[in-house]
Amino acid sequence: MSIQHEVKDGNLAIIKLKLDKAEVESRYQKDIKDVVKKTNMPGFRPGMAPKGLIEQKYGAAVRFDALNQMVNDKLADYMQEQQFMYYGMPMTITDEEQKPVGDTLDFTFELGLRPKIELKIDNSISFDRYKVSVDEKEIENELELIQRRNGALGDADAVESTDMVNGDFEECNDDGTVFEGGMNAIDKSILYSSIKDDVEKTKFLGKKLGDVVQFDLFKTFADDATEISQIFGISKEAANDLNHTFNFTIKKIQRLIPAELNDELLAKFDSDERPVKSVDDLRGVIRKEIEEYYAGQADGMMEDDVIKGLVKSHHIHLPDAFLLRWIKQQNKDKQDHEIEHDYLHEKEFLKWSIIRDDIYEQEKFTLTDDEVEMQYQLLLANYMRRFGYDPRNEPIRQEFENKYFKRADQEESMVNMLRTSKALGYIKGLITIKDNAIGSKEFDAIKLERSKHEHDHEHDHA
Repeated sequence: MSIQHEVKDGNLAIIKLKLDKAEVESRYQKDIKDVVKKTNMPGFRPGMAPKGLIEQKYGAAVRFDALNQMVNDKLADYMQEQQFMYYGMPMTITDEEQKPVGDTLDFTFELGLRPKIELKIDNSISFDRYKVSVDEKEIENELELIQRRNGALGDADAVESTDMVNGDFEECNDDGTVFEGGMNAIDKSILYSSIKDDVEKTKFLGKKLGDVVQFDLFKTFADDATEISQIFGISKEAANDLNHTFNFTIKKIQRLIPAELNDELLAKFDSDERPVKSVDDLRGVIRKEIEEYYAGQADGMMEDDVIKGLVKSHHIHLPDAFLLRWIKQQNKDKQDHEIEHDYLHEKEFLKWSIIRDDIYEQEKFTLTDDEVEMQYQLLLANYMRRFGYDPRNEPIRQEFENKYFKRADQEESMVNMLRTSKALGYIKGLITIKDNAIGSKEFDAIKLERSKHEHDHEHDHA
């Protein structure tokens, strides 16, 4: 037996393995004897069936398994001995090349290697970071939002843009007359701000108690058959068959009355860590939270630039052909063009992970169990908030962990996030960061433009 390799293009190992036929035959004879001992064949005592009969029935499969196991064992030992940093697993080049030659069986494999790089990160590399100033109008808007969130519904006489209108639905003919035997719904509500069509909105605005509004049901609810079906308690299919014209008799108009900025409201935000004894204190808390939000957004934007910039400057060449072939072999249910599209984006992450992991090895960074646990709890809390649940609600938290957010599913993501965070923290201590002052409106516009550009870029590759 012999095994050796050569490296092509700096990232592709060609491994050549030769097995002696006699060595394979010896392994086969050992394995077939084990099969004889374990086989119960009618007409013979257990383990005493003639070897010839056993070989006739199982010999080909045993020989294949023996050869396969020998190849896999030799490859695994060799890869460990060579200390390859690799992607995927070894793949045979072509079936045609795996033919016996003389007294040997020759095998040729490809293995994608992780490229070796020389890290080049110092203060000669600079990146811009936005320093976002908070507009006073934003603070006032947030203050009004707090008042609204803590407000209460009160009765009103005429419909305004923030009102909830309660009343009765009545189906009509196209000419506006009541449809005999049509669909009705009693004591249902319409939130004025949720009406999508501007023309339909004007039909409700300013209307008073007892007024009848004739409107287009489907334009009002943006052709949402699900929402319409819930109003009338019918299926979505039946909802689609309703007439467009409906009457709505207004029985109640409710308006959200904002809470007063009094001691009772301020007390909800008061704590030892951030005392709130006055409206100015509350404004200060709001300002700080908005500043922290923008600082996080700006830092995230800069970190994205750092990752892309370092990937570009390090000129990392991956074994693309091997990786694509390996991924396609593992995902035979997917179309080639889907895999190739996904790989265009995945390869950029692979390049970044090489830089990140080299920093980890160079600086001897580690992840503690506590760090991983904290990251998991943070991800779980954010996931719960997305669905409107308080992470402090322990029964709901347990339900999410058991049904929707299993730790094992998040393990790889958690480790990648933590490794990236540590590596970026180290990188930011080496590079030059230039802070650029900018207003929040301008910053939001830049963020939107970047998001649109990234979406268009992905679409171009689709």
